[in-house]
Amino acid sequence: MLANVLIVLVLVAVVALDIRYIVKTKKSGKCLGCSEAGCSCKDGSGTCPTAQKFKKYHEEQAKMKKA
Repeated sequence: MLANVLIVLVLVAVVALDIRYIVKTKKSGKCLGCSEAGCSCKDGSGTCPTAQKFKKYHEEQAKMKKA
């Protein structure tokens, strides 16, 4: 019984820390999926490799819909 409670508390702590990290990263303007440290996608310039892939994908999808 005590082991189950301890496991649940550990899982809740891990999830809470993950949520805190995500919120803190988003507020600072950094990309979560970016492999480069310190890249910024907040300004919408798309300098982050993740943002570039996202933009390219949507451009390709738009071309396919037009055809």
